[in-house]
This record gives sequence, structure tokens and C-alpha cells, in this order.
Amino acid sequence: MMTRLAIACSAIFALLSLGSCASQRTAPAEDRSAATAPLPSLPNAATPLSDVPAAPATALRAPPRALSLIFGGDVMFGRYFAADLRQTGGPAPFQGIEPLLTEADLAIVNLETPLSDVDPHQIIDADSFPKRHLRFRAPTRYASELAANGVDVAVLANNHAEDCNKLGLVHTIDALARAGVTSVGASVDGDPFKPVRVALGPDHHATVLAATTRRNRGTPRPGQEVPVAFGTTRQLSKLLPRRVAELRADKPGDLIVVTLHWGGEFSPLPHRSQTKLARRLIDAGANVVHGHHAHILQPVEVYEGGVILYNTGNLIFDMNDIRGRRSALFGVSFRPTPRGFVLEDVEVTPLLIAHPDAGPMPVEGDRATPILGPLAARSDQRFATTFARDGDRLRWPLELEAALEP
Repeated sequence: MMTRLAIACSAIFALLSLGSCASQRTAPAEDRSAATAPLPSLPNAATPLSDVPAAPATALRAPPRALSLIFGGDVMFGRYFAADLRQTGGPAPFQGIEPLLTEADLAIVNLETPLSDVDPHQIIDADSFPKRHLRFRAPTRYASELAANGVDVAVLANNHAEDCNKLGLVHTIDALARAGVTSVGASVDGDPFKPVRVALGPDHHATVLAATTRRNRGTPRPGQEVPVAFGTTRQLSKLLPRRVAELRADKPGDLIVVTLHWGGEFSPLPHRSQTKLARRLIDAGANVVHGHHAHILQPVEVYEGGVILYNTGNLIFDMNDIRGRRSALFGVSFRPTPRGFVLEDVEVTPLLIAHPDAGPMPVEGDRATPILGPLAARSDQRFATTFARDGDRLRWPLELEAALEP
């Protein structure tokens, strides 16, 4: 009993001593208000722990997520056979690929069909109407079809943009705008080479620039203005790298995409002039070069941290030739870093247009091999870009940890 009493007395004396020492301290002048402010009450046995404010924790900053872009080739919704318009792709042309398009931060296709509800026979003189079935048109409702299935940007810099004259181009641009799809590569009252800037989520943007080396109405006369971003390969080789360098200086934090309608139809490999121009565009600051017009797939090149998709084939088209019905969607991912965008992943999803009136569908197994095999082999042999087969897709892997090292 005496021992317990002695311990209790010692404890009381210690507490009184501490209180006396504390009362003799003087806070610095700037801290006196804090010294006299009431201290927060401490929880007692009757205070539930859930009611006690938690001390602020230092949040761990998660690395920024990768931005995903997806690219498709030529989209043709309808063409004329004599005076009859035949539509393409079936009642739901994007049904098989809608999830792939909508899940991406940015989806870009080449729209090779004027969208107009006016029969071009009514606005084009008979002598200029082509004898062959090479005039394309589709109703303006297809603009909503593009928007509803995740397409963000429709490229109009191609050889069929003027198939319904300038009025058809006006209808096309207007229909896309009303549907919420951004168009690039054509303008009836401004610079057709003017780039567009689109949001990639809340924090990032992509700037897209488009041009074509192909025009069904021929090379313009000197000084003639045309509503599409047309130029010969030589002309574009002078113009586009300079434009890209200006964009990179003006928008250093943007992803830059250059989309080109170029090359020879059904050529399995790009011409050397295409490779030279594409690399100059990457050197000037572009992140992706997106090619179309060949109607078949051409190799992919990973070059200096950028991606060159030399030709992305057909996406919606009515070709009988099986080569024009074997296609793909190309997914490209970049991760934002303090040093800029780092290429993280390139993924190729094989598609097959089963018959000329069908839309594209992903394919697997033996049906995927004739699409993925030649693409992988030509990318490796021509450009030393090696893809790995990942199930029913091709993937270009990158060791992200190494790329992110300071």
C-alpha cells in the first residue's frame, strides 16, 4: 500500500512540475497569438474514434495515365453506279468496332465520302460526271453515325472530297460540325491546311494537320485555290515539316498528328519519298503520321519516339478484292512525362470486311494470321520495327521504366 501511495505522489509531483515549467515559457512575438489560442481538445474515452479528425496525409502522386489514340483507314459510305446510289457497310457499319473507337481518347478516320442530301446529278453538269463508278456520296445522317460510334476527327483531305463539288463539301463540313465530329483538311472559305486542336481529357490536347497528294480533279493550275489541302509530295515536303515545327514551338505540350492521303493504291510498301517525308515530320515534332489511300495495310515504323502508320487500309468500303477487305485498327498510346510524351504502346487489331456490303469485324486465330503476318514481317524487314503476337493482336512493346528514367 505504501509503495502504491509513493508512486502516485511521485506522478502528481511530476505533472505539477511540468505545468510550472510550461507557464514560465514565453512564446516569440509572432507566435503569441498561437500560444494563447485554445488547444484542440483531445478525445476521451467517450469520444468515438470515427469522430476524431484524421491528420492530413501526404498523398502519393500517381503517374499520369497514358493517352490512347486509335486510327482507321478509308471510310466510304456510298457510291454511284450510273444514276443509282448504293450505300455501303450495312445498317450498322461500326457495330463490330464501336467499343474500340469509343474507349480511345481520340479516334481518327479518313472520311472518303461527301455527306450531302443533294443528288450530285442536280448540281454537276453531265460532262463532268465520271463515266466510271468513282463518284461517292452518302446522306448527311452518316455524320451522326460517326459521332455515335466514337469517331472524333474525320479527315477530308482526300481525292474524293470534291466528288459533289464545293456545295457537297459545304454540306459535309456542316453535317459533321452539327454531329460533333471535327473535320480537318478542307475548307470552302479559309485555309484547308489549317490544323485543328482537340481535347484529350481535361489536361491534354492533340493538334491534327491533314493533307493529300491525290485529287480526282487533277493538279490545280498555278494560283488556283482549291478547297482541300492538296499538294504534290515535293510541295508537301517543303510545307509540312515547317508547319509542324511551328506547331511544336507554339504548342509544346500537345500531341501532334499529321494525317496524309498518299501513296499508290494496292502497293504493299511505301515509296522512298513517303518514308523521307514521314521521318522529317517526326523530326520536326510530330508524334504520329497517319497514312491512307492505298486500300491495303502497309508497314508500321517506330522512329525517334514517334509512330508512322504508312497506310491503314479500308475501314468501311465495298471492295470485292480480299486485299481491300483485310484491314485493322491501330492503337497508339503515349504517356505524358516532364520531358514530353513517351511512346508506350502500339497495338494492331485485325479486322475483316466479310463482303462488300458488310462493316468491319475483329477476327481471331487463323482468320487473323493473313492480316497480322504480312504486316509484322514487312514492318520488321523494312523498318526494323518488331511486333510481338499478343493473342489475336500485334503489339509493339516498350520498356516504359527505361523510357521514364531521368
